[in-house]
Amino acid sequence: MSNYLRNVVCWCPVCDKEKDIICRQQEKVFCEWCGLEMEQHWWKRQAKSLTQWAERDSVLIFRKPDGTYSYPAVNTKPTPEGHERILLRSLREVERHEREAGVRSEIAYFDRGSGNGHDTNDLPPLPFGVR
Repeated sequence: MSNYLRNVVCWCPVCDKEKDIICRQQEKVFCEWCGLEMEQHWWKRQAKSLTQWAERDSVLIFRKPDGTYSYPAVNTKPTPEGHERILLRSLREVERHEREAGVRSEIAYFDRGSGNGHDTNDLPPLPFGVR
């Protein structure tokens, strides 16, 4: 066993809490919430992500009678007369629709940090002084 300090993620199997600390390998770390000994993980455990989205998180698309698509702002909008209601409940379904329809989801490609989107390179440069 190593006596060197290292960064670890300690995880409590009882209350499912995590804590990032610096400790030795043989050192025992106790949970602040329940008081039991925590497990040390060298690598952060992967967060569980849902592959199937709930109804409130799904993407709504209307297929018009002529075969074109309409993209409502919210997925609670009622289906217009003569349109087909399509709910996409996973990232794979959204990506497949993007390929088949030749469209791209702007929210999926938007970078909140820089403000750049999928079409940023296609835009002309901003005039001087505009921020």
